[in-house]
Amino acid sequence: PRRIPQGSAMKKSASRRPVFAPTPDALANQATASLRQGRFKEATELFKQLIRQDSRPEWAEGLADAYAGRARDLAAKGMYKEAAIVLENTLAPGRTIREPHLYISCLIRQGQHQKAERAALETIARLPAAEAARLAEYAAVLSLASQAPNAAAGAGETWAEQSGAARAALQAWLQGSPPGELDRLLGRIPLRSAFGPLRLILKTLITPADNAEKGRALLAMIPADSVFAGPRAAAEATLADGRDLLDRWTKL
Repeated sequence: PRRIPQGSAMKKSASRRPVFAPTPDALANQATASLRQGRFKEATELFKQLIRQDSRPEWAEGLADAYAGRARDLAAKGMYKEAAIVLENTLAPGRTIREPHLYISCLIRQGQHQKAERAALETIARLPAAEAARLAEYAAVLSLASQAPNAAAGAGETWAEQSGAARAALQAWLQGSPPGELDRLLGRIPLRSAFGPLRLILKTLITPADNAEKGRALLAMIPADSVFAGPRAAAEATLADGRDLLDRWTKL
């Protein structure tokens, strides 16, 4: 009989040794450790593997956290399109998208203003009051920047009315309408709405130059961290004069 070389027999024997896959608990520990250490891409693959075995809620949460971390890393590198796509993986029926502000920011940086406004409006109802208010301001600014009103799923009749009133007032100011006409249009914008800061800014811009203190008082009602902080700063600059005016415009 033909003799089998000893080395070949040993290799064949070694190849038959069973390979033991890690248990789900071991895999979950590895995924959690990767997530904690900021290895988000690795954590994403591990949580996906776990979910293919058993769709446990805690693993689904872990996967969403890994996606969010991966998106933050991509956005920090200026890869906004890729970051937005990764965050879209965290959206599930009846749930809000992870990192909604980051997602909307990534869309804005791509020039997708209408999509960003729609995402903001659809997310507002699922957020705590403070977060919802800030997201509503984002949606308000995006509404003013869009070429046409946005028929988003989260936008009701009230939003459409407020958005229309704000757009009309802004357009009237851009066209140089008389202060009385602009005042009438501004009265249609609720002060406590997301468009309230625009009303204060435009009111300041039509306030007589000899009443700068009134204008400053109006602008002081807009928080420094408002999404409208940039336009507020520009309006404040119009109240200055001389060297101070030049300094303010230079900073802007």
